[in-house]
Amino acid sequence: MNHALLIFTVGILATFASAAPPYDHMKTGISLPDTLAGLTRGDVTPYETAPGEAGVAIPYHGEEVEVTIFIRQIGPKRMTSPAMIVEESLAMVKQMEAAGTYSNVKVFKSADKSETTGWSKAAYTARAQQALVISFIYATIKGDYAIKARITTSNPKNDAIQKFLSEFQKIVDDAKPKP
Repeated sequence: MNHALLIFTVGILATFASAAPPYDHMKTGISLPDTLAGLTRGDVTPYETAPGEAGVAIPYHGEEVEVTIFIRQIGPKRMTSPAMIVEESLAMVKQMEAAGTYSNVKVFKSADKSETTGWSKAAYTARAQQALVISFIYATIKGDYAIKARITTSNPKNDAIQKFLSEFQKIVDDAKPKP
């Protein structure tokens, strides 16, 4: 009996020890766990869309689903609404189409829902190297930071998408900046 308890305890400790710590974005208070809705977080990398708007890209990977979360500081006069962040993203998709990276781009916009106040969204489909790309964009603003999730999948009915989105939005909405 004691041997089984020891094996169980070691197994539990190994599970906790192997989990990566959350990624904490101190300025927004957003804390992203190693796994979210069954998707696994990859390496956080820096990115910049415009001078003075440096940020981080945080990828999550799952079966049939790739998510990239972008958090970047924004000029308060340049971006004043989540819809502007979504429009900026869709303009970049159109630039990719003009450059030949994407073809046959179709954009889908929808009205923002009251249950997700403060969030804006859109979707697009495109062809990339003869493969169909389906992406959803969700964005919000928290203080001086734009927060955006781009969810890409070949199966838009994948249950992980809605679960991820729900958990991600709760994390962002509940986050408090760290002093």
